[in-house]
Amino acid sequence: MPLQFRILRRGDLVVEEVRRILLNDDSRASITHCIFDFDGLLVDTERCYTLANQTMLRKFGREFTPKLNEYIPMAICSGSRGVTFGPREKAHKEWLDLIKLKFFCGDEPSIKRGKPYPDPYLATMNRLVSDSQKNKCT
Repeated sequence: MPLQFRILRRGDLVVEEVRRILLNDDSRASITHCIFDFDGLLVDTERCYTLANQTMLRKFGREFTPKLNEYIPMAICSGSRGVTFGPREKAHKEWLDLIKLKFFCGDEPSIKRGKPYPDPYLATMNRLVSDSQKNKCT
């Protein structure tokens, strides 16, 4: 029997789809293997990261606000493509709009090695900071 793969993303009817795959409730051939992306599909850690960041900033008497964003250039470096990021962005639009630069490695043919290699981060840095600032980046 040939191997069959199905990609499930957050926002899909994941529980129902997994049940159907594992129980083979449809007429398709049995699935022989399942691979799940953990973060964002099985576990939503975004709230944990947000809470941790807010807690850390509060320790220093700061709060993440649009005003703070004016002074700290920020970017999102995503391993996905822009077209797949868009639907996920909707639920967090209010604060994601604070981050102007969004770099999608999946849309960049120049990125030969994705995460965890530094290539995506270096490419994002090159778009975020001026040449005179690059020697200050870590």
